[in-house]
Amino acid sequence: MLFPVMLAVFFIECACLCLGADLEPALGLGRKMSQLEDTWRTGSTREYYAQAEGIMKDITVNSTTGNLSNVATKLFENLLSKEAEAKDVGVTDISVMKELALFLITSGDKVSLDERQVNVGLLSVFLGKIRKEQVTNYKPKPVVANVPPPAGVPGMAGMSPDAIKDAGAKAKYEAAIKENRENNISNARQIALVQIDKEVRGSIIGYMIKTFRSGVSSPDLVDRCIRDAMLNDAEKAEVLEGKGAAPTKQ
Repeated sequence: MLFPVMLAVFFIECACLCLGADLEPALGLGRKMSQLEDTWRTGSTREYYAQAEGIMKDITVNSTTGNLSNVATKLFENLLSKEAEAKDVGVTDISVMKELALFLITSGDKVSLDERQVNVGLLSVFLGKIRKEQVTNYKPKPVVANVPPPAGVPGMAGMSPDAIKDAGAKAKYEAAIKENRENNISNARQIALVQIDKEVRGSIIGYMIKTFRSGVSSPDLVDRCIRDAMLNDAEKAEVLEGKGAAPTKQ
């Protein structure tokens, strides 16, 4: 993992030297991404995604100063390679990836065909990732604003566990607070997954069609993207029919 990140930073630095100040934001972001992977290796999951969110925002803010699509692609790839527990990250990971996906889609005409084919593969994996995690007919788990103490324990809902002297009752109360928090996160994440799917699926499918219309995409890439994106029959038909159409002016 370390070598690819160092290599990516090396190429960004070389590009900056060759092309001048326009790529200075890319150089700084490349270094931040190297540091980001160091954060992951320390096991600081929450901090990792907080830093990733910061880099994503930097990419968006500096998007007019140079072509940052390569930086966005690398960050997107790094995030897709990671797995995190919802209790640790809430919805931050999928929210950051959504913003990166939309950035790459809107930057589609600014990249080479080879880069576009890399991006279409990553976008397909992302769509499949959020679809795989969605729970069909999900029923929201019970959540309360403030957890009441165990029966028989004096006090009010939302009180500090430290106010409970009995060790067993305190442990039970802490477990109830934890369950309530995790239920809230689970509910929020399922809502976010459905919403993100709605926000990106049309754009990702459109990106697939435009990319495959070039005629240089291999059948294996087309099949892999359809499979990775977990397209339904109608979406699959849309892609296959669309890619066979005559290229249109972007």
